[in-house]
Amino acid sequence: MRVAMALLFAAIVASATAGAESTVKVAIKSIEPLVIASKPISLYPDDTRRNTVGALVYRGGLELKSQHKNFGGWSGLRMLPDGKRLLAISDEGNWGVFDLTEKDDQLVAVHSGLIAPFRDDKGEALSTKFETDCESVELAPFDNAVDISFEHHHRFLRYAWTADAPIENLLNAPGKPLHEDFADFFAKLPLNGGVEALAENPDSFLAVSEEGDVASPDGKGLGKAARMVRSSGEVIDFAIRPPAGFKATDAHWLADGTLLVLERRFSILGGVGAALQHYDLSHVRKGEIVDGATLASWAPPMSIDNMEGLAVIEKSGRTFLYIISDDNFSGLQRTLLMKFEWTKHVHG
Repeated sequence: MRVAMALLFAAIVASATAGAESTVKVAIKSIEPLVIASKPISLYPDDTRRNTVGALVYRGGLELKSQHKNFGGWSGLRMLPDGKRLLAISDEGNWGVFDLTEKDDQLVAVHSGLIAPFRDDKGEALSTKFETDCESVELAPFDNAVDISFEHHHRFLRYAWTADAPIENLLNAPGKPLHEDFADFFAKLPLNGGVEALAENPDSFLAVSEEGDVASPDGKGLGKAARMVRSSGEVIDFAIRPPAGFKATDAHWLADGTLLVLERRFSILGGVGAALQHYDLSHVRKGEIVDGATLASWAPPMSIDNMEGLAVIEKSGRTFLYIISDDNFSGLQRTLLMKFEWTKHVHG
């Protein structure tokens, strides 16, 4: 059964990545409301009392559904500054805003939100898969902006927005080209294997690829190509080395300057899996391949799907994480939103 499900998942993923020139599922032109149904899920369906995985404590999870035809495909995630709403991006070219209901730090429900199309620099809605295939989103309040990375048409777009402005301002904003000096980096990446993880802080703009393999001189496995641009202008090309078979799907700088990376695995025999890695890049050098420490890993029979988006919030000395899955708009997959608390730091 496990092999059969793995083969089925492979077919779903393959079909989801085909047809880069096709139009998006159902094009929308403006901001629309979302009505969301959320059903609680256990971390371990066969043992509902278990609530830990690695260094993480489970703080609730939900299966999300909506009748809106554009709901799904969520590939990037960030917490909005109010701490009450999540900002998501769909690889079919849409923003998503989810209103959270929480109690005593537990994720309880998501009932409503907004959905809106990405816009180009002329303010027109993006309309083809080649243009809309986004993979990560980052809030850059130090630049009064929100940034998105795309594959197929490899690029970054920047949307002007200040944290105290209505979210509708962001959802209606035009996207302006950003870091066009990445052309040489993008040229090394396959169409469907571009920048999967984007993380920014006032000192560093970091992009990590999904398929940009870098050979390791120590023979310990391939790294995934990454580029970090410091605020000083220094450019560092290096690689991170996920666990065998894993690829980066999202990343987040922590306040202490270290990096969390959500990583995904799929294999015919092993099925789907996910891992959370912790990297210290404070002394990274050009050409280096950096290993991280595994904080947690997920695999069946745990609740898991195609986990792609990571949002992190640090408050009062505690660190909370939200992880969302990309359902590929398939009835055989689910949109899962899960919350965890990191209870101890394990440095790589």
